[in-house]
Parts: sequence; C-alpha cells; structure tokens
Amino acid sequence: MGFRTVVIKKRCKLSYSLNYLIYRGEEEYKINLQEISTLIIESTAVSLTSSLIAELSNRKVNVIFCNNKHNPESQLMPFYGCHNSSLKIKEQLTWTKKTKDEIWKKIVEQKIDAQKQNLELMNCEEKNMLEDYSLKVKIGDVTNREGHAAKVYFNSFFGKDFTRSSGVFINTVLNYGYTILLSHINRYVVSSGYLTQLGIHHKSEYNDFNFSCDLVEPFRPIIDRYAISGEINEENFKKKLSNLDTIKLIIKDQKTNLENGIKIFCSSVFKALNERKPEYIEMYKSYEF
Repeated sequence: MGFRTVVIKKRCKLSYSLNYLIYRGEEEYKINLQEISTLIIESTAVSLTSSLIAELSNRKVNVIFCNNKHNPESQLMPFYGCHNSSLKIKEQLTWTKKTKDEIWKKIVEQKIDAQKQNLELMNCEEKNMLEDYSLKVKIGDVTNREGHAAKVYFNSFFGKDFTRSSGVFINTVLNYGYTILLSHINRYVVSSGYLTQLGIHHKSEYNDFNFSCDLVEPFRPIIDRYAISGEINEENFKKKLSNLDTIKLIIKDQKTNLENGIKIFCSSVFKALNERKPEYIEMYKSYEF
C-alpha cells in the first residue's frame, strides 16, 4: 500500500517506466509507484501518457485532477475495482432497507458525536444540545436529527453569521478537505467492488457518489476542526489537506492513520450490510493531528 501524497503543481509530462512515475519538467524525477497513495494533478498544464494512467488505475492509486482554479474537479476511477465486482454488486442490490436504515442511524450518531467533541474543545454550551440530538436519532433518522444538529453545530463552531453557501475562506477549506476525503472513500468503495451510485441514504439521481457521501459523513467533523486548528492559511491549506494521513484515529483499539481508519470503517459497513448486523460497524473513538 502506498504512503505518499504527490502533488504536481507545474507544467510537466508524466510517464511510466519500469514501476516508476517519471516526471519531466524543469528537472527530471522518478517516483516508485508502490510508494504513491494519492496523486493530485493541480496544474492544467500537465500531460500524462496513457500507459501511466492505465498503471495508476491498475494499482488503485487515488488520482485527482484539478481545474484552472486549482480545485478538485474529477477523479480517476477504474471500471473494474476488484476481481469479483459482479458478485459484490449483486450483494449490494440485496441490502435490505431495514439494515440500511439501521446503519444510517449509527452513521448519524457518530457524526453528531464527533461534532459534539468539537464543541467541547471550544467550550460551547451547545454541546449538550448535540448530545441530546445524538441520543434521539431514530432508525433511518426519520426525524432529521442530523439536520437539526448541523444547524446548531455550524453556528456554534464557526459563528452565527456563518453559512455553508458563503464565499468565505473557511468554506474554501471545507470544500477542498471534504472533496479529498470523498476521493479516498470513492477509491475504497470501487476497489471493494461496489457501486458508488447506490447509497444507503443518499439517493440523488444526479449524484454518482451517493454511497460514498453516506460513508464520508462521520469524518467531516475532522476536517472542520482541522480548518480552525491554526495550522491552515491561504498559502498552505491545499498542501495540508492533500496529506490527511498526518491525522491519526483511534479505531478498533489501535492508533492508525486516517486512510487506514477509513478502510477499517468502510469494510465494517460492507460486512454489516451483507450480514445484516449493524453492530459490526467499527467507528473511530477519537482523533488527533
């Protein structure tokens, strides 16, 4: 498994040779593909050979392409994530509404608990409201405790004038961080053989990543806290958020990096869905930067 995040910011040509990514720009570099976990093409003046693209896809490297504003625009996704994708998709189609609703309840509870932890760090009194919301989540979150908690949380954590639709810098950070998170989950869903389009709660016909959007929810508060940690500014936020493995999670009674924590969580959700046992889900207990 790769461990490096590589960001390409300048005009260059990227090619493949003998297990290496070859960078040819003002200088020439070689990077072993086995070391690369995520490749972010930040410049639109980068050209890639088809042999490199095929090899990156085959090795399931998380490749993100940015637009002319240097924001994530698209992601390289293989047609066939694993050797038995057909079997996995058949399994996915048999997941029952009851099990999906029970698992969505657990995901919402985890997300609200993580938001509450953030408010506790800020000594916000509203943490008690979020604890109450978490305890009152029903199967399928039919009373929309997630939405009520989000309104209280964002106003408390970022200020009463804050809205997610405004053009302030903090939203730029959140959007970038959430997208990087989603890309990691997309990669793991596809590499496990499942369809990102078929969610357990998100069901938009215009969203190709419904399932990933379900799974990313418990991890969003980590980005929220990172955004106001004091380590982020307009010059470095993309570099910081591109390498999220500096964040450590406690999950299954062990400390691990964020990417591995996402894999443990997603694998447990897949198992819970297939065996119809929501109690199999492994949630992270805490995290640190």
